[in-house]
Amino acid sequence: MHASLSVLLCLISFLLPNVFGTSWKDVFEDNQRWYGSYYYNEEKFKCSMSIYHVAKEGLGTVYAGFTDPDTSIELEGGHILNEPNLTIQFTKATVYMATSNRIQPNQDFELTGKLNFKNGGWEYRANVTRPVNNSFSDFVLNTMKVSPVPHTKDRSLQIGLTIGLSLLFAFVGVGIMVGLVVWGVRKGYIRHVATSYKNFKNSAPKYNVKEGDVHM
Repeated sequence: MHASLSVLLCLISFLLPNVFGTSWKDVFEDNQRWYGSYYYNEEKFKCSMSIYHVAKEGLGTVYAGFTDPDTSIELEGGHILNEPNLTIQFTKATVYMATSNRIQPNQDFELTGKLNFKNGGWEYRANVTRPVNNSFSDFVLNTMKVSPVPHTKDRSLQIGLTIGLSLLFAFVGVGIMVGLVVWGVRKGYIRHVATSYKNFKNSAPKYNVKEGDVHM
């Protein structure tokens, strides 16, 4: 029983980070369309972001396209070192169209923010950190609130985890039941009745009676 409990604890400690630890790379890989808005000089502008590719090698890089009514640019982003896992920074890589003074081709453009899981979807709430002196505020992008189709490897992990934990709990339950029975027998709460005793029957007495004899 102790061995089963030890195996259970080891399995849970090994699998919990994989199941509940969300990676920013997986967030962008599973959610490729983001919609939101920002304010510039207190005027609200709608915007959107499309994820082109997520390179998972090394520190990882996400490539995305950002558009608003007057702008179309390409962004490159990734996790900021020494910051929480979901703190992401995007920088301007290529300018395809920029017809306003909000995001200018000859200026740096940098977004720094954090991913948050909210109301069944993901939210990227950021600040424009470059140029340093800017008029941007309340920069928010949200995913569509539709659960993504899990990857094959994730689905396999979930199925394997479900089956493995079910079998492990079954073994632990059987071990606990056996332990309780043994404990009850040793303490005298449960009596062990031998099979030979349960099946023992007294044979009917035989009498040698002759005709005419009377037995009292």
